[in-house]
Amino acid sequence: MRAASMHGIDPFLLSAVLEQESAYGEALTPPGPGGKGDGGHGHGVGQIDDRTWGAWLATNAWWNFEINATKSAEILASGLKLFRGDLRAGLSAYNAGPSNVRKALAAGKDPGSVTTHSASTGLSYPDNTLRRLARLKAFT
Repeated sequence: MRAASMHGIDPFLLSAVLEQESAYGEALTPPGPGGKGDGGHGHGVGQIDDRTWGAWLATNAWWNFEINATKSAEILASGLKLFRGDLRAGLSAYNAGPSNVRKALAAGKDPGSVTTHSASTGLSYPDNTLRRLARLKAFT
């Protein structure tokens, strides 16, 4: 809640991203907020990638759930702002980077086309995350 509030985003949306990224840390190696994924490149519950955020990771306690969630909220808020609140584009930017989303949009493609897709469902990152968001909000 604090991380989402600091960056002006829906806490349910941030929760859906953290669930999508790492099942709140349970899908990481080792399991927990200090684990890694994505071949060792994704760090913590928000899977903050060392190929983009290496300097931040080197100078912050990324393994701390709240610190990682706050950086994740910042990254997500930045994507949402860049794409003027467009959830699909903002979520896609979180996953694939803003430049890849811009390229997809310029080519007339859905922003989710450049994101990871679920092996089991074939759904794109924004589709999977928006499904999680709808499920989380159904309980409020």
